[in-house]
Amino acid sequence: MIGKSVNGVRDGQKILFGAVNSVGYVIESFTPIGTDLFIQRFGPVPPQVDYISRINEISNKISARLENEIPLGSGICIEGGFVALEPLRERVTIGLRFHEFLDVRFSIDTHKNQNRLPLGSNPGKLREEARLDAEASGMGNFFKKIKVFRNGNRQLGIWEGEEIATRRPAYKEDTDAHEFRFHSMGAVNDALHPELDIRFDSGVRGNAKAKLKPSITDDEALEIWDRIIKTIRIRKVDETSLSRNVLQKAALGTTITSGDLCSQTGTWECLTTRRVINKWQRRFKEGEKMPEVLVEKGAGLLRTLMGETHHFVAIEWRLIQYDENVPGQS
Repeated sequence: MIGKSVNGVRDGQKILFGAVNSVGYVIESFTPIGTDLFIQRFGPVPPQVDYISRINEISNKISARLENEIPLGSGICIEGGFVALEPLRERVTIGLRFHEFLDVRFSIDTHKNQNRLPLGSNPGKLREEARLDAEASGMGNFFKKIKVFRNGNRQLGIWEGEEIATRRPAYKEDTDAHEFRFHSMGAVNDALHPELDIRFDSGVRGNAKAKLKPSITDDEALEIWDRIIKTIRIRKVDETSLSRNVLQKAALGTTITSGDLCSQTGTWECLTTRRVINKWQRRFKEGEKMPEVLVEKGAGLLRTLMGETHHFVAIEWRLIQYDENVPGQS
């Protein structure tokens, strides 16, 4: 199967098989939607496992999404798109880097719990285990040099968790560096109250920690940390989202060129002086690709004999009416 390419369930979708080792396949799916290409990767996958049906299931549920759009249905927002899935397991990770502080890394990891809590991830418990390991290996003095700014419970929005903020000393080839963490176990079987793990590191080069002298002071590190984590919250889709979408709807008279994505569900008319063969007013849904239209080329004996009396052309579409069937629009 290595090197083989098969068609997926969507128009233009291709699924390719490759390998990074001899254990299993790496499967990649490329799905063009509008002006974007959505890529899925699985692997390594055992040869006997059928991932094609899973890939096609996901591809079928991808739709285009405008930058500021908050979909009303359940699913996962990704850049330029929305995946209308309700998976049993949900995990979303976000990493942030800063132009002003190139050696600083900030990460957020949220994980929907099943029917139990991740008791083994408690930062206090992990720190105590690290202390005992350090003493057992003769590194007790090094561990005592770790500067602790904070170590205790903290409430962050809906999350009750534990915060620890430290600066570790330099050791061998590693520099000194800030290491901050907030962790909350969340709740069981609740996607809106997931496990939350937030981390902050300085002295990062590439993806390796403690490889550069930190560019920020202790006070600056705590300031950056506090400013960011205070903004983290659960955003629910509710009436507020509806009103926000209404305020952001495209104005009547908005024009879009063939090939671009529709920015507003409603009735659009094509702007051309040529005779259009199909309807010159059509209803489009938000996210649909605006089509070219079939027009007459004009009279002429040669064109008639050659059968070239019509062709498709790119035109501009103009919004003339909102769709009355879309909730929240008026």
